[in-house]
Amino acid sequence: MLASKKAPNHALQRTALAVTLAASGLRLAPTMQPARQPPQSLSLGSLSLQHLLPYEADAPMEQPPTNPTHDRHSDLEARIDPINIAKWKAELNAVGWTGLIPFRNFYTDKPWTLLWVQFITFAFGFPFLLMNYYYRKESSTLAEAAWAFGIYFAIVWAVLIHRCIRPDRIGAGKIVGTWLGTSILGMLAVNLISILGTFLPGIRDVFAAGESANVFGRFFGMTIGVGLVEETAKLLPVLWFARTLGPNVRPTTVAFLGVISGLAFGATEAILYSFDYAEGHAASALGYGDYLIVQLLRLVSLPFLHGIWTGTSAYFAGLSAINPSARRVVILVGLIGVSLLHGLYNTFSNGWLGFFFALLSLALFVGYVRDEDSSVKAMTARMG
Repeated sequence: MLASKKAPNHALQRTALAVTLAASGLRLAPTMQPARQPPQSLSLGSLSLQHLLPYEADAPMEQPPTNPTHDRHSDLEARIDPINIAKWKAELNAVGWTGLIPFRNFYTDKPWTLLWVQFITFAFGFPFLLMNYYYRKESSTLAEAAWAFGIYFAIVWAVLIHRCIRPDRIGAGKIVGTWLGTSILGMLAVNLISILGTFLPGIRDVFAAGESANVFGRFFGMTIGVGLVEETAKLLPVLWFARTLGPNVRPTTVAFLGVISGLAFGATEAILYSFDYAEGHAASALGYGDYLIVQLLRLVSLPFLHGIWTGTSAYFAGLSAINPSARRVVILVGLIGVSLLHGLYNTFSNGWLGFFFALLSLALFVGYVRDEDSSVKAMTARMG
């Protein structure tokens, strides 16, 4: 009986005790923990079952936080400086102020002497000056405002075209003389012919054809009664001043004088039409939108169109100086060509075809001034 009794398994007993202690969350004092004794009949190491033990009795147990409330307070009491003055001071000291705000370089470079800076300043500032001028006067007439903006847009176009086509130097007196000759004498000549066309036989029929319902009759009247008359009036001042530029003048230089003449005519014509538009608006024949559109068209786009028409005919006048034997023929070819373009635009100005002929006029002008060398070579070859 005594021999048949099995020895107690001390390893299993310690494991059961450890599991019980872990589940209860209690920890015995070191004096109360059972003493470790080697197993007498069963070795877990020999069975390679040590990794199955869920808990090692002699390993230190993980302790829960003793005061979680204190930990939360310590997170909220963390200090964060939203301004961080020290960092701002470091960044301010790192900035190169002389390069960031280059007052010294500005006065050294003198950008106000640059042409493009002067042009932008004028284009930007002139309407403000005009507004303040008339604000002090408390009122402005339609003629004053139309003259101011007509000249303003003409100057803007003249500077842009000058920078694009690069003509030779022309004296200010010739430019001003061309402007005044066209805007005064040219306009007087056109108005005089228009008055004669109201009662003189033959001329009256030509002018009346411009109002015809038939497209061919209208084209004839617009080309002869308007195009040829106006283009001749604009070209004559150019021919007068171009003869003082010398025999070796470039065609592009004469073309720029033609642009000045066309801009002067277009600006003056826009001023005269402004009164008609104002009367039409007052009589409710033109709404606010229509009135604004036609005024901008007259003040901005049509003076430019007149400029490139006269610039093209003046280009042919410049070519004629190369070969004096064909001078009159070359001038007439240019004059008749732009008169046809003028008549085509006027005939179809109320539709897309009018816009097409305006673009065609611009394309021809650009093509001539861009290919000046070919034109000069052609005229020179004819001389040989």
